Amino acid sequence: MRTTRFTPWISALLSATCLIIGFGLGRYWEILFIIPAIIVYWYFTRKTSLEFVLSILLVSYIILAVLGLLIQLSPYLMMIGCSLALISWESTLFSTKVSDASGLFRQNSQSLETLHIRDLLIVISIGLLLGLMGLNFSLHLPFGVVAILALLAICGFYRGLRFLIK
Repeated sequence: MRTTRFTPWISALLSATCLIIGFGLGRYWEILFIIPAIIVYWYFTRKTSLEFVLSILLVSYIILAVLGLLIQLSPYLMMIGCSLALISWESTLFSTKVSDASGLFRQNSQSLETLHIRDLLIVISIGLLLGLMGLNFSLHLPFGVVAILALLAICGFYRGLRFLIK
């Protein structure tokens, strides 16, 4: 599972790079002290519960991105940084779950890994596309239209869920 081994590290590095560039463009160089502190935190707590430590790291990246948005930094870099942090978190949890699994998963781990990476990239790409579109487009709709669209979305989700269950 070579790609699952490298995916968390590469995406965490790219996420940190996006955050550093975003904060650096706004001349907030304090981030250069916070990112190494997060890495040191991970190093000292890596022997404890991995899910807990990774969740704390993901939340810290999200908090940094939210702070960046609050002080009017580049929303594009903050969104991409959060998405990459999510990829890192999910890939690490996936690799630990597969390595802890029974022999059945180990035999099919390559195909399972390929499916997981593909699905993860599809979901993150769609989320980034919708998020970036939301940053660039603005629609002003009356409340009634929004309420009807929300009801249609809820009904469609419910029917789709019922279709999948059957």
